[in-house]
Amino acid sequence: MQQDGLLSNLQRQLFVTFSVTLFAIVSSDTQAGVSFSSINGEIAASVPGDSQNELVSDLSGNDLSLQAFGGGVIDRAASSVIPTLSNSGGNGALFEFSATSTSSTNGQSDPPNEPRVSSSASFEQLFETDTAHRVTMIATVSQSDGGEASLQLINTQFPNSPVVLFGSSTGDEQYRSFFLAQGSYALSATTSSETFALGSSSGSVGGSLAVSVAADTSGDSFVDGEDLDLWEDTFGGIGFSIAANGDFNANFAIDGSDYLLWQQQFSPEPAPEVATVPSPSSALLACWAVGLAQGFRRRR
Repeated sequence: MQQDGLLSNLQRQLFVTFSVTLFAIVSSDTQAGVSFSSINGEIAASVPGDSQNELVSDLSGNDLSLQAFGGGVIDRAASSVIPTLSNSGGNGALFEFSATSTSSTNGQSDPPNEPRVSSSASFEQLFETDTAHRVTMIATVSQSDGGEASLQLINTQFPNSPVVLFGSSTGDEQYRSFFLAQGSYALSATTSSETFALGSSSGSVGGSLAVSVAADTSGDSFVDGEDLDLWEDTFGGIGFSIAANGDFNANFAIDGSDYLLWQQQFSPEPAPEVATVPSPSSALLACWAVGLAQGFRRRR
């Protein structure tokens, strides 16, 4: 009986190893089918006596910060757009972003109907898909008095009908996951702040957009243990697009068919390469071989 138990455990281990390897091979042939173009945007800041603006045209940090001092009055305005884009080895792409605008003063506007300090930040990121993809967006949109912020995803053929629109919240993280058909899309964010008198204002947008395969509902562009955890935690429930769950095939039922899809698309983040370090026994053998060769030469 003990041998049968050991054999059963060994069989299970071999099955798991074989399954993971097979799923990794299958998923490695998946083509991303997603292309991102250059980002476009602008940042601006204005204080009494100084106004500046810069265009955003590449995936690097862009920021402006202005200050003015005079007669005991301190004025500050700042704005930034920070985008990054990473690929996931064939699954798709992960676009991470932030846009912020802040302004503050301890003075008064003159004339009173115009802001004393102000700032703004905006960007538009275009991308295309050649097949249907899952898109998962996780974002925080917030604004304070005198500030504004918005984030939306549109199909470029229907610019007046947003696919998703994120309104300002109390700073809570918002989640959306859905399927996009083949086409051209644009993710755009706008923030601004205006301060007229003693006080401050701000607007900010930050988050990520993952364009990936169906089983990636965690929004990191990989299909891995995190997605499986979501499936286990929500198994037997109903899938919704506004909360992370295991409804990978989007049929509103979290069941075994979602697990099978996870297996087929399993593709975790590659482990970092580690340099091979010789073991002590190998190093000693190498030294012994070199010493033996030198001794042989001396005798000759």
